[in-house]
Amino acid sequence: MDPLSSLKQLFGRGDEAAGRADANATRPRELAAAFVDAHPDVDLDYTPASLHEVDDLAASVRADREAAVANATDGNATGEATVGDGAAGDGVVDGDAAADVEAVDETIRRMGAYLGETFVREYGGEWSFDERAGWVVELPATHRGEPLVLTVPSVLGDVFEGESSFAVVHDVFASELDVDAPELAADDGPPEPTDPREEQAPADVVATFDRLGAELAAEHEALDFSPASLGALDEVARRDREQRATAFDPERDDLDFSVGGHTDAVAGYFGGVVRTHHTAEYRGERAETLVVEGATRQATLEPRAIAAAAAADETSFEALYANLRTDLGLGDVGAE
Repeated sequence: MDPLSSLKQLFGRGDEAAGRADANATRPRELAAAFVDAHPDVDLDYTPASLHEVDDLAASVRADREAAVANATDGNATGEATVGDGAAGDGVVDGDAAADVEAVDETIRRMGAYLGETFVREYGGEWSFDERAGWVVELPATHRGEPLVLTVPSVLGDVFEGESSFAVVHDVFASELDVDAPELAADDGPPEPTDPREEQAPADVVATFDRLGAELAAEHEALDFSPASLGALDEVARRDREQRATAFDPERDDLDFSVGGHTDAVAGYFGGVVRTHHTAEYRGERAETLVVEGATRQATLEPRAIAAAAAADETSFEALYANLRTDLGLGDVGAE
């Protein structure tokens, strides 16, 4: 299980970036130029105002990607795939559905590069390649003592999952700079909560999580609520996970919605580590999610789901925490 979207890996991570992290940032500059060239009828002049145009294009690209992914999924199931009006734009049968998804992903990469290059030209940012995050833009400012970094892959994930927009991203980052920057999303009101899990968790539920995490720590000397202890937590989660003697039977068993048990203890300890070292808040009636504040953006985790996946050896608290800091623009764990 990867709680961070795969979209956030579209821009310069892994094998795709090998050998391309040159000091002159040729790769992102080429991507930005390709995006401009592909839309000659759109006023893309690398100014903040042009990000409204990018947002307009993003809406159709998001639909294109959903269609391409759906076609690829259908193709895997049926042995063939069709292309709609989005990714390839020809409306004909295409056997290489994966190529259609990659074509849209390349457009997304170009849009991210355009955003980054806008910050480079308008606000004096510098392209930099981070081995974990990919291409980022380092900006001439700090936030709470941390360098201000526009992590382009994470921005792409937020925008193309419908959680943000290029205009909003601009306003958040530009507000940290000592410049007279336009407010592109000034007329946009705060989004209305659509999910009850967005409400702050009850204090008694949070207290129970904290107690369970503390009790687990008392049982294991290596668990000292430091980020370095998360490797030990991985071992604890795998070794001591709960085992049901019999399968749940809805005709016989009652659902238990209380907080308790080993999985919640592991989740509570992990939440304790995050809340000790970051500004974070549980949300939902049963603290289903943990919202973590970064230098310029938020990340949302699901501690119970993560704990269950760690118990099954499907994820790692240690690796997840390192990725979380990178995703929030806070650098490596060693920087704490």
